[in-house]
Amino acid sequence: MKNQLEEKIRTAHLTKTEKLIADYLLEHSESLYFTTAKDLAQQLQVSDTSVIRLCRSLGYSGYRQLQESVRGDLSQALQNERYIIPHEQVMDKFSRYKSLSSFQYLEMVISSLQSTYDKNDPEKFSKAAELILSSEHVLVAGFRGASSVVMHLSLLLSQFTSHIRSCCKADSECVEQMLDYGRNDCVVLIGVERYSKMTRVMAEMAHETGCRLIVITDKITAYIANGADLVLLADFSSPYALNSFVGAMYVAETIAFEASRMLGIQPRARLQRLNKYLAELELY
Repeated sequence: MKNQLEEKIRTAHLTKTEKLIADYLLEHSESLYFTTAKDLAQQLQVSDTSVIRLCRSLGYSGYRQLQESVRGDLSQALQNERYIIPHEQVMDKFSRYKSLSSFQYLEMVISSLQSTYDKNDPEKFSKAAELILSSEHVLVAGFRGASSVVMHLSLLLSQFTSHIRSCCKADSECVEQMLDYGRNDCVVLIGVERYSKMTRVMAEMAHETGCRLIVITDKITAYIANGADLVLLADFSSPYALNSFVGAMYVAETIAFEASRMLGIQPRARLQRLNKYLAELELY
């Protein structure tokens, strides 16, 4: 995908503005299909016309055709990838990491956090918080290992606002909760390869009902990321056979941080009431 863009850009005669846009396309090629021409123009402080003009200079009829070209490349990349199930990873990872010390593991965790940070434009976190806070109802969902992130994010957000629900069991309850969701509601889906059938169904329901969809996942090519309003990427790599959710937890806490910053002192009364009853029950 990126090589094709590089070749087209290398052989095209571009203006200074077009080169600015082209550089951005190369740097953010993996997320291009999920970015509108208007968003791209605003990000670079250029006109929508300049974006369209560049697309035509590269041989496309417009921005949409460029996106479709990228989509085809992403689909092919997805088909070429193979997920290795946990029990098949044990011997390989054990041989590679058996001498790893706790300090070296700490370095890997820090690297995972840095990788997660690098994968996301900082503005995405504030946009996620805006979508959540402006929605009438919010459902945070994910299963198995992702359930830890779901519970943490929903707990943090529920301290500030009253319209947060969570779903961690892959049963009919998840579907039932989404039946009445619409354009003013939001679903936050957390999933990593192998993506569960339930997350796929919930993503499809979100599209059908028109509700907002925020996805936290491992790659932009993930099935659940296709067509989402916002995709946040996390590094799930680990030295053991299972996924690490340190990166996803960072994403969750950063969203909560942005929500808290936007609300300011507004949640104070709610937190005071919460503290009153928690103290009475000694649920510290």
